Amino acid sequence: MAEISIIIVNWNTVQLLQKSLQSIEGLKSSLSIETIVVDNGSSDESVALVKEKFPKVLLIANSKNEGFATAVNQGLQKSQGQSILLLNSDAQLVEGTLEKLKKVLDSEPKIGMVGADLVYEDGRHQNSIDHFPNLATELFNKSVLKLFFSKWYPGKRSGFDQPIKVPSLIGAGLFLKRKMVEEIGLLDEGYFFFLEETDWCYRMRQQGWTSFFVPEAKIIHLQGQSAKKHPWRSRVEFYRSRYRFFRKNYGFFSYLILLVGLNIRILLELLFTGLVVLLSLGFWRDGRKRFSRYAALLGWHLMGCPKKMGLSVL
Repeated sequence: MAEISIIIVNWNTVQLLQKSLQSIEGLKSSLSIETIVVDNGSSDESVALVKEKFPKVLLIANSKNEGFATAVNQGLQKSQGQSILLLNSDAQLVEGTLEKLKKVLDSEPKIGMVGADLVYEDGRHQNSIDHFPNLATELFNKSVLKLFFSKWYPGKRSGFDQPIKVPSLIGAGLFLKRKMVEEIGLLDEGYFFFLEETDWCYRMRQQGWTSFFVPEAKIIHLQGQSAKKHPWRSRVEFYRSRYRFFRKNYGFFSYLILLVGLNIRILLELLFTGLVVLLSLGFWRDGRKRFSRYAALLGWHLMGCPKKMGLSVL
């Protein structure tokens, strides 16, 4: 039986998936590892790649895009390791990362999840620590909150050099304790994409488990490659997930404040961007794109946030 199960959910990122699997295959770790790829109905050569070049990988090939949470749950149910790494298809493991993560995960019985320092290929840091969404984070500028209230909103500029307890973690590379998963349950499949891991961390904390950030462990992350292919639909899915998180965890009143606040913010952004585009006589190309996105988002809200306009229909 494998000590560690690595689960990768893939959707039309064949080249990135190959690099991710190669990074696992190239590890010199003494830990026994099983790798599981859950393909969400890719139309590229992802399934053929796994079958032909990585025959030892357990492949689950869905006929359609089932969503991230459902795909992860499929992998979890097939996995055998007592430790589980959820790794994005656009992420690559660095030598020694698994050992460093496992050491911290096993150091205390109630540590349920740990995360590595997510970095770009050139070594620049990304945000690896997440926060439970609240009205301040969703209605105001997160960068400002991190700058002036770093104690409550730590980020990539916090400069941690030791493992530290954090509220939540970015889902590109989450290292989990199976006992925690068995106790709190699988991911909420009501989330199609975005915030499913944040909801998981919230449930974890409610049941007495903790999350730790491990800065000495590194994972190379190319960040959001699947979502970038469908920016408008991805944005819709992000809004839908935010609304689900608030209504589920904070109640209807908080959800209603968020809904009204975000619509006001979208309207203001639409008016401001439209004015600047007008003053530029239409030559501000990025502005025209931004204006179109805000107009589409506002339209989606006015239509009652229909599911048919998200990623699930692709």
